[in-house]
Amino acid sequence: MAKMMRARGTGSLSRSKGGPYVARWTGADGRSRKRSTGTSDRRDAEAILASWLQREARVRMGLEAPGAERMAEQLARPLRDQVQEYLAAFERQEIRTAGTMRVRRSIFRTFLRLSRAVLRREPMLRDLTGDLVERVMQCRIEEGKSARTANTQRQYLLAFAMWATDDGRADFGRLGRKVRRRNEDRDRRRVRRALSIQEEQALLAIAGARRLVYRMALETGLRRSELASLHWSDIDLDRGIGRVWNSKVGRHDEFNLLPCMADELRANRPMFVPGAAPRVFASVPTHRTIRRDLERAGIARIDQDGRIIDLHALRGTLGTRLAKAGVAPQVAKEVMRHRDYRTTARHYSHLTLLDQRAALEKALEAPAVLLAEGTSGQVAAIPSTSRGTSRGTSQGANRVISGMLGATVAKADSIAPSPQTLSLRDFVRQLAQRCELVLQSRPVGTIGAVG
Repeated sequence: MAKMMRARGTGSLSRSKGGPYVARWTGADGRSRKRSTGTSDRRDAEAILASWLQREARVRMGLEAPGAERMAEQLARPLRDQVQEYLAAFERQEIRTAGTMRVRRSIFRTFLRLSRAVLRREPMLRDLTGDLVERVMQCRIEEGKSARTANTQRQYLLAFAMWATDDGRADFGRLGRKVRRRNEDRDRRRVRRALSIQEEQALLAIAGARRLVYRMALETGLRRSELASLHWSDIDLDRGIGRVWNSKVGRHDEFNLLPCMADELRANRPMFVPGAAPRVFASVPTHRTIRRDLERAGIARIDQDGRIIDLHALRGTLGTRLAKAGVAPQVAKEVMRHRDYRTTARHYSHLTLLDQRAALEKALEAPAVLLAEGTSGQVAAIPSTSRGTSRGTSQGANRVISGMLGATVAKADSIAPSPQTLSLRDFVRQLAQRCELVLQSRPVGTIGAVG
């Protein structure tokens, strides 16, 4: 191997017989560098080495970021290779199911296909811009996909861009701001509804061997993948607690089992459970099976508003039951195993106008009952808390004011018709008149409360 020495600090070039020149130099961080110039021409090799040394000098003077050279090389690589390395790193570092990886690969395969169609060439990493992502999302919409599908494409691409940025391959820190989300509320393709109690009973009555699966979904809100992956070792029937792997967020979640549910599971549990515990459900109903069960139960799969019922709708039914029962959103979020209670309220609380009407009637029932019972006409005065101050009100003054206010309330009661015969509008009007009379009769600066 022929070696060509250069001046100190300018590196060296060496070459095997018939091969390209290999450059060696010391980097800005003090480490030795070795790289092939890719050419067998001495002058070209000298120029290439000089450009590398110039870049090291810029890094040493702070005029260029240390990883700029590597970033420039990565940006010039095919995007297909970068995606493969990302998927390999993702699968190696994260505990994910095969289904999750299959979906992720499919999304990136679609993105690469559409990117080649948009650019009319093989895309490089530097081509991953906001404009390209926007055009790919628009292509998905033109293919007939929903806004949610386009947003999912955007979400996975931003995750890839964050990985490339953290790895020093590129700087995509502002990519998310350049790509807008599509409005999913205006383009909802699948709107589910909750089952009524009568529909639940009808479905369970004809389900046969699938009854336990449907009931588990209704009472625990488990998803299809969670029902399919549930093992007997994940359930503690004595404590009434189950544990399931949440593939959407990558963690184990616990859920409660009601005593009747635990008893039914105990009755269906095999006598001998080997070390490799079998699954609780041998199979989960398919979409076709659910359609047949709904038809046999006399339940319309699609209602007049276009809302559908499927296996995931049973999870939404549980969220709706919690909302109707007045369960606090923070508690409902934990039952549904969501990170944000807004997800529970938005997607899993299918309250109808009838539910809203019932809540409104219940809220307005209390003041109407109090008015129907009537008041005694007496006003309870708040005892004075002042001790010798000039602003304090004496007990005698409180009694006088209480009498004045009580007389005013009695007068308002005497002119009002029977409250039990009032409509809601008349009730509100009469209540406002009484409050106005009471407020006008109170002397300025007094402290009192109307009982």
